[in-house]
Amino acid sequence: MKTIHNTKIIGIDHGYGNMKTINFCFPTGVIISDKDPTFKSNLLVYNGSYYTVGDGHKEFISVKLTDGDYYLLTLPAIARELNIRKHAS
Repeated sequence: MKTIHNTKIIGIDHGYGNMKTINFCFPTGVIISDKDPTFKSNLLVYNGSYYTVGDGHKEFISVKLTDGDYYLLTLPAIARELNIRKHAS
């Protein structure tokens, strides 16, 4: 992650099988639930729904911009990079 003019730049590779940042790699699977799941690891809470990310892989999709799951997968990728920077300071 770089900071340019007080803006943090985080590189993310939205792969077909894995999401990758400079420090993390996790599978592109997303499982949605309306209830708070028992297991909290890899949990994203967004817009009142619960998403388990990084469990399994998504099927191939040629245009990722039309798939909302890739937006959901971007959020934990950003959070993980910001979190590691917070603990490194």
